[in-house]
Parts: sequence; structure tokens; C-alpha cells
Amino acid sequence: MESLVKKDGNIKTKRFVKTIDGLKASVYRGILDIGLIPDKAWITTKAETKTIYRMAKSKKHLLEWITSEEAERTAKTDVFSYYKNMSANTLFGILGIAVAILVQSLNVGIANFALIIGLYWLLTPALMCKISKANKEIKAVEKNRWKRKKIFGRSCI
Repeated sequence: MESLVKKDGNIKTKRFVKTIDGLKASVYRGILDIGLIPDKAWITTKAETKTIYRMAKSKKHLLEWITSEEAERTAKTDVFSYYKNMSANTLFGILGIAVAILVQSLNVGIANFALIIGLYWLLTPALMCKISKANKEIKAVEKNRWKRKKIFGRSCI
């Protein structure tokens, strides 16, 4: 990557891929984190429960894990697989919508909030699938660029 020197000693880096930095990136990350709350809670609870059971009761499979590389190779990348793997999001999304329907006559503000969160939690697996596919496409483009650069000895954009 080339660097371009600007006024006052600030350096701006030239990138091949458009990135999001600063406050905008933090806001996007926060919005994604809210959508992933049910999934993260389920994964953490499942891991802690399994660990406590294995340490206290069964004493078997204490060092059982799958590397991230192996998990990436075996993972399916269709939308249905994302919904299957993130089933906590689906469950809590449906519960959020049910709460919105039940509380609608009592408190409209809470009902609207529950409806928005429920819908967002229901749509999060599809959003994560789309983000994952976009990242794979970007990585493929970058890999091809570096191959061409290696072959021809210069940037071929």
C-alpha cells in the first residue's frame, strides 16, 4: 500500500478496498452488536454450561474444540444455515413480536420498541449472511490483485 504525505505531517493511506473508520464504524458496530445479543448470550451460556458439566460431572472431552479454520471450511453459507445457527435470534425475535402484540393495548411505546427489536433480531441472521458474502467477494478480489501484482511486478487495478 502506498502512503501519501499531506499537510501538517498527517499521512493518508491509500487503500484498495473502501473501509469505514471512526465514529461511523463504531455506530455500525454497535447496531450489529445489538442484533447479535441473543446469539452471543446463547453461545456463551452453552459454552459455560458444557464446561461446568465436563469439569464437575463427566470429566470427558475437556480439551475438545474446533479451530476457526476448520469451522470456516465446514460451514454452510446459505441464509437457511445462518438462521439455523443463530436460532436464538429467531426465538427471541418471535418473542419480541409476541410481546409487542400482547402489550399493545397497555403501552404503545413498549409495544413499538418490542416490535422493532423483535423484527431486527429476526432479520439479523440474513444481514450477517449478506455481510459474510460481501467479505468473501472482497477477499477474492484482493487475492486476485495480489496475484497479478506478484506476476507483473506492479499494481494492476
